[in-house]
Parts: sequence; C-alpha cells; structure tokens
Amino acid sequence: MAITSQTDLLTQIRDLLSQPPDKERFRLLLHLINTSEDEAERRVGIAYAQTHLKAWPDAIRSATPYDCWDFLKERTQPGLPLARTMDFGDMYEVKIRYATWLPHLHTHTTVTGLSLEWNTIGAEDAQFLARSPLLKQVEWLDLGFSYITDKGLEALASSPYTHNIKHLNLEENRLDAPGIKALAHSTSITQLRSLDLSWNPLNLEGCQALSTSPHIKQLQRFKLNDTWPGVLAFSTLFRSPHLTALIHLEAEGNHIHTEGLTALSERHRPHLQHLSLHDNNIEDDGLFSFIRSNNTPALRYLDISSNPITPAGIHALTTLECPLETLHIGGTYCDRKSLQTLTTSPQMSALQALDLSHLEIAPKELCEVVHTMQLPALQKLDLSWNNLSDEDVEYLTRCPIISRLQQLELSLNKLTERGMNTLAQATSIQSLKVLELQNCEIGDRGLAALLDSPYLQQLEELELTSNELTHEGIARMCNTHLPALHTLDLSRNNIGDEGAKHIAESPLSIQLTKLYLTRNGITDRGAKALAQSPHLRQLKVLDIHDNALTEEGYFALAHSPYLHRDIVMVAISQLSGTTLKQRISQMATEETPPMNQDQRIQHLLTTRMC
Repeated sequence: MAITSQTDLLTQIRDLLSQPPDKERFRLLLHLINTSEDEAERRVGIAYAQTHLKAWPDAIRSATPYDCWDFLKERTQPGLPLARTMDFGDMYEVKIRYATWLPHLHTHTTVTGLSLEWNTIGAEDAQFLARSPLLKQVEWLDLGFSYITDKGLEALASSPYTHNIKHLNLEENRLDAPGIKALAHSTSITQLRSLDLSWNPLNLEGCQALSTSPHIKQLQRFKLNDTWPGVLAFSTLFRSPHLTALIHLEAEGNHIHTEGLTALSERHRPHLQHLSLHDNNIEDDGLFSFIRSNNTPALRYLDISSNPITPAGIHALTTLECPLETLHIGGTYCDRKSLQTLTTSPQMSALQALDLSHLEIAPKELCEVVHTMQLPALQKLDLSWNNLSDEDVEYLTRCPIISRLQQLELSLNKLTERGMNTLAQATSIQSLKVLELQNCEIGDRGLAALLDSPYLQQLEELELTSNELTHEGIARMCNTHLPALHTLDLSRNNIGDEGAKHIAESPLSIQLTKLYLTRNGITDRGAKALAQSPHLRQLKVLDIHDNALTEEGYFALAHSPYLHRDIVMVAISQLSGTTLKQRISQMATEETPPMNQDQRIQHLLTTRMC
C-alpha cells in the first residue's frame, strides 16, 4: 500500500482507528506506518495513533517480529512503540533468536505481554530473559512448551524484574519440585492472577510448597491438567487456605479420586465459576461431598466427564445449589432414569450446554431422554459416540428441544445417506449454527443428502472430519448455498488435488474464514490451486499439514498474493533457508523495481497483508 502524503497516511490511520478494535486492524496500522517513507509524516501518524490506541486492549495491540523488525537493516520498525504485546510463539524454522530482540523491545516500547510459546528456548534463554529489564513492565508471560526446566524457572522466580507478572503460562516445561518450590517462595508472584502448570511432573513436595505459599492469595485461574502428582499431593494443594480467590480451576487427567474432590470441597470458594475434573477416577462419594458442601455457590461450568459416576451421582446433581450453565457428564455410568431426572429438574433451568457423549445407555433410551428434556435455556447438545443409527436420528429430529439448539454434535455415530437425508429435511434444524459430524462415515452420498437441506441457512460451522469424502462430494458441496458458513473442517478425508481445486474455484469459499484440510492426500498441485485463488482472501486459518506437499507447494502458498499473512508465515516456516532463497530468486522478472534475494525474503516476511 503506497503512502503519497501526510494526509493520505493520517486518513488511512483515522479510518482504521474509527473501526472496532481488532488484531488485524492493528497489524495493518503497523504496516501503514512502517511503509511510509517520510519520517515527519510517520511521527505525526504515530502520535495520532498513540493517543487513540489508549482505548484498545493490550491483547489486541499485538505484534510479531515480522511486524516490528527490518530484516535487512537489523533494526526496529517505526511502528514498534505502538505494540503492547509481542508474540514470538511458534517461530518454527525461522531462526531468529528471541534474545537479540529484548534490548530493542526494552528501548522502544512498553510491552505488557510477551509470548515465547512453542519455542523450546530452554533453561539458558530463560535465564537470559530473567536478567532483562524488559520484564519490569510485563504483566502477561507465556512460556508454554518452552522446556525451561527447573533452572529456568528458578532464575525467573528470583528475578528482580518479574514483580508485575499477573498471567504466567508454564505448560509443558519439565518442571519438578525445585522449580515449583522456587516459584512458591518467590515474593515476585504476589500479583499473579493466572497460572498454568499443566503437563509438568508435579509431586508432593512441589504441591506442599504451593499450598503453603501466601503469595498465591490473588490467584484466580489455575490449570493443573495432566500433572499426576498423586492423590495426597492434590489433596494437600486443594486444602490450601490461600486458594479461595479461584474463579477458574482445571485439573483434568490426574486421577485425583474421591479423596481429591473431597479435599477440594472442604474450602469455601465463593468465586469459583469454572471447574474441570475430566478423567480423574472420581466416584459417587466424592461428588456427594462436593454437592453437600455447597462451597461453590457461583459455579457455572462443571466437567465431571469420564469418571465412574453412577446414576446415584447423576441424580445428586439435581440438588446443586448453583445455576449451572454448562455440564459435561459424558463417559459416566448414568442410566435413563437418572438422566430424565436431571434433564427435567428445575435446578437445570439455566443450562445452556450439555455433554451426553459416550454413555453406557441404549441409543433408544437416550433418544427418549432427549424427547422429554425440559431445559429452556439449552443451546448446545453433544450426543457423540452413542452408537446412534439412522432411525435414532429420525426420532431425534422430532424432539422439541432440537428446534431450540444452536449447536448439535453427532460425531462418532454410524450414520448413512438415509440418516443425513432425514436430518436435512427436518425443520427442527433451522436454528443450527454449528453441526459436528466427525467420524460418521457418511460418504459423498450422505454429504449430498445433507446439503439438499433448505434448513441450513444459519449454519456457520460444519465439521466433517473422517467421513470418507472424495473430490466428488466436495464438488457437490462447492455448488451449495450456505450463506452463513464461515468455518469448514474437511480433515482426514480423501479429497485430493481435485477437491482442493474445487474449493479454490468455488464461490462458497469467498465467505470462509477457517478451512481445515489435514490429511487429504493433497499434493503441490492442490496447494498451488489454493494459492492462486482470489476466493480465499477472507481466510484467516488454512490448515493443510500432513498432506503430500513438498517445498514447491509451500512456496506457492508463501508467494500467494491472496492468502492471509499468517497463512503465508506458516508456509514460509516449512521452507529451508536455501530453498527459500532459490525460489525467491525466480521472482526477479516479476518485480518492479527489481529486488535482490534478501529484499525478496524481507518482502515475504514483512509485507504479506491480507
């Protein structure tokens, strides 16, 4: 985008800032400022933007290194001072060591958020980060999947610059007792509101240190998924007198057993709204203790799925004295009677989402439960993995509750063309915005039957993973009118290059913002068709991994004049440095003015805007 005068620049900046706050608008704003060639006009534009961006949330004022670094001159871009969060996440093969950026960030911007997720930075770089004055202003630090180990966490915990951090993600960092103890004893975490320790091998010693730490009194969001510290360790942690401010607690996949839930029930938690305890070997006694305690009066979200809870436990849920809005009980041992009691209970009148997947109940009995449901606020119903047949779907479409749903999940049920035809012709589906049909093996004929429906005009998201679809089914889909559709998942089918070509040429694709094509036998030919399609300008996500693409296909995506910048960056990440330079050198005859190889690399990295 060429800027010819100060007026032009200010006009475009004003236009952007007059619209609702949005990450893409902010990145386009950076692009406008960075590409302006007049220093004076840039200063005026930056000053104007700084004033008006004060009302924008810091999370939206997010930039990546490509938005803020001049690769040729190795210096910061003019727009960097406008950024409030920097995202180095998932840099893949673009070898830019984040440590070289820290001094520049500290000098030129007031960054309050820093993401280094998925970079495997290790202990050494974490120690470098801990010594950076940049952290003095950081409130949000994401180190998920960075493998900083105990040494890295010890350095951060003892850093004189981490006292303002409110949100800390330490997921999957190989942390053990030494690191957790250092964190628990650190006076720098007194402002902490959110902490994620998922996928770390916690033990009793680490949990004891956290439970006695007075520095976690303000913690509101706590994630401990798949940490496996043992029942005693979790019981110790849950009994902590310092965790009463919790609003959101996740402890999935830990086998905390009845003892763990009983311990959790012993403390009054007046603010707790979200509790996820999926797959924890919790039995009825633990659930009874939790319900009787009445210590979570604000609870809105409860996930007790994949636990050996019997009909007695399900029945006991009707005595909960809190207005639940979301309930997951899939994979429990409920029966028809307990389900009917639950779904007709006045205590469940606020329920908006209900998970009834993978139940030990006959399909016919489950359908009868759905027919008798009295849940006036229900919008989302999950019936996945229940061995439902075409006849069961026909019965379901006549259930009064279906006509009020916005989201219906029928994945992992064996449905044929007949079932899809029944579903398609049911007037009860006309309010659906999300329809999930993963692993139903409906095939091309089943898809065609579904697409014949005149009642899917409000459908926004369609999930068709693993349904034995081919390019013939996709050709039929691409000629269908689904005016509200913006998300389409076709992963793990067999659409091949022909299917990709149909998508590239389809008017339906013009409205898509997310498209998932994982494992579909697509080669470079299909990738090139997608890259050359002007219909895909609106796409923000294109997932095409686990196909038969070579670097030639990824380069076609990286060089697309139509695809969104984030899609281009993922494509670039799949190219080796040597191949990238070789391919880009072929662009010389197309450029005005001509660029050298490094300039072309910079062009791909920094100027591909949607």
